[in-house]
Amino acid sequence: NIPGFTGLSGYLHTSSSAGSIELLSDNNFSLHLPKVYHDALLFDEIEARVSWSMLNNRLLITAEDMLFAMTGDKGEFGARFHINSKTRKEDAPSHMALHIGVSGSHSSQLFKLLPYTMNRNAQNWIAQSDFDGKIIDGGFVYHGSLAKEEKDKRSVQMYLNLADAKFNFHPQWAPVSKVDGLLMLAGSDVEMSVYAGEFEKLLMSNAQVLVQGAGKDAAVDINSQLAGGLGDVFNILQTSPLKSRLEKTMGDWRATGELHDAVLRLHVPLTKGDVNQSEVDFSTVITASDIEMSNIGLTVKDLSGPIAYSSSKGLVSEQLEGRLWDKPISVVLGNYQDDPHLQNGNSVRVDGAFNVETEHLYHWLKQPALAMAAGSAAMSLRIDHSSVDTVLTASSDLVGVEFQLPESLYKAKEASAPFALNWRMAVAHQPMSLSIANYANMQLNFDRYKLTGGAIDVGSHSSSKTIKSNVEAQLTISGHLPTFNLTEWLSIFDKYEQAASNLKLKVVADTQDS
Repeated sequence: NIPGFTGLSGYLHTSSSAGSIELLSDNNFSLHLPKVYHDALLFDEIEARVSWSMLNNRLLITAEDMLFAMTGDKGEFGARFHINSKTRKEDAPSHMALHIGVSGSHSSQLFKLLPYTMNRNAQNWIAQSDFDGKIIDGGFVYHGSLAKEEKDKRSVQMYLNLADAKFNFHPQWAPVSKVDGLLMLAGSDVEMSVYAGEFEKLLMSNAQVLVQGAGKDAAVDINSQLAGGLGDVFNILQTSPLKSRLEKTMGDWRATGELHDAVLRLHVPLTKGDVNQSEVDFSTVITASDIEMSNIGLTVKDLSGPIAYSSSKGLVSEQLEGRLWDKPISVVLGNYQDDPHLQNGNSVRVDGAFNVETEHLYHWLKQPALAMAAGSAAMSLRIDHSSVDTVLTASSDLVGVEFQLPESLYKAKEASAPFALNWRMAVAHQPMSLSIANYANMQLNFDRYKLTGGAIDVGSHSSSKTIKSNVEAQLTISGHLPTFNLTEWLSIFDKYEQAASNLKLKVVADTQDS
């Protein structure tokens, strides 16, 4: 526990109870203060006067106006300290006051000067952060006991004016890099004002980072303005500890487009095992953005409007305007007014209102029956994503759509025929229910969005109640028609078979006259 040094040169003045040493060296030397640092400190040069004395069985060591340079660093350091050390086991613990100032250095050098008796949580965060940056100027202050058991009798403060810094606020989140800002440490808490920085490919500005390092509430809180791309936000969420919440909903979504007025609030627990309880609150305005929902085969383009994501509410927007299949669409995200119990960070609800051409529905739903329809109609669409299922519902009066069927089922464009669709995309056989009033009811099955079979009931008496569930690889068509022209229906049947041929289905027809 006795201080020591190697390689020093200077002038020594000593007596039986006091003394001093004037140090002036430009050669490599080391200094070891075992009550303060585990390892010896390495210096290239030093200029200092260190004095000591014995008073009431206490060893007093004081240094004022120390100037020194650390080995391998061009920075300039200044320091002063006072140590009041016990010399007998029964005496009161040793204590120290240490002040260090630095300019033009590197963070790794200053961290070497942090005493091992400082708050353990703060030490752990600094160690795991892999902090790396240039120090324009900074300072460190330690006051208090050097006894390990007297944690509540010491205080630590530090500030660093940083440039081009990089750190990990949590090992499972992406690092923050190219940081210009001010870091302040007080006790177990670290606070940063980030003037500029990068979070992955997002540009940070006017950010506040608070690391609360003590107890069960230890956490990192980040509040920042952001600039960059919407796709970069999706990528951060999809690769973060939140990915387990999103993998069945937004896990494979992609996006393009720039952020405007973007704000991020992030809360990440530091307690072991609690990182999955991270909380995110993000909001922005997007323009000319595309969102590709790969898991349901839809891409909405040229989206503009406000959009937000939070770990408690999921993806939310009161109104987005965009284009789907080259037609205007109005999109609402996260509208759970009718069933608020379904809203959480693991679910996504998309509501859309647009005019759709039947050709696009045919290619998207891969439903051969739609090959017999032509035209376009206004449609309301809802997609509900959750961790257990993805459900698509759609409705329309089909005004503007012609059914190119024999006379008994023919529909003119101007006629109304209520249409309803319900498709469970994330359960076995991906069952779809589709009804067109007075025309047909369908119960269909899919495998990875490819039609595998089902049953269709046609005619004015058709009903979903009359259709038998069928999961075999065949499509059964049945129904009741007032008249039946075999030639006309064979032509429709051929057309349907042609539309289904790419799916390699076995189509079974059961026709009945009444």
